[in-house]
Amino acid sequence: MRNSLMLLALLLALLVAALAVGAPQPVTEKPGEPAERPDAPPAPERQLSPMMVEITALLEAEKLAVEERRLEMSQTTDMARRLELMTEIHQLKMDTELEILRVQLRHARQAGRLDTVAEIEQAIEFMTNPRPVPAPAPRPVPAADRR
Repeated sequence: MRNSLMLLALLLALLVAALAVGAPQPVTEKPGEPAERPDAPPAPERQLSPMMVEITALLEAEKLAVEERRLEMSQTTDMARRLELMTEIHQLKMDTELEILRVQLRHARQAGRLDTVAEIEQAIEFMTNPRPVPAPAPRPVPAADRR
């Protein structure tokens, strides 16, 4: 359980770092000025980093695939098929997460961020080869009633 929480924290930190890689927007407002002026041209779209372009494409593809399965799920009454669709959705999400980590890994290697490379490799290893849950330790069988 602790390892799972650590992995989730690591994945969240990596995603936040990936989102922060994009170019920051310059502040054009001055204190006391309205945020938007009706005569002002529309603000240019924020330029995404190459890594975020790849990640966004992966997330969009996942979203479409999941929506297809959810639509089919809403139209079927066969519970076995619904279970298959839920399993497919779960697998799609896991595959997308792995692909995002691989994109982040490639970009971290290109940038020479070796500490980040090691963390991402560890996360990929954990997701692709999860450690088995140990069996509970055998408990002693209580003796017969000792009254």
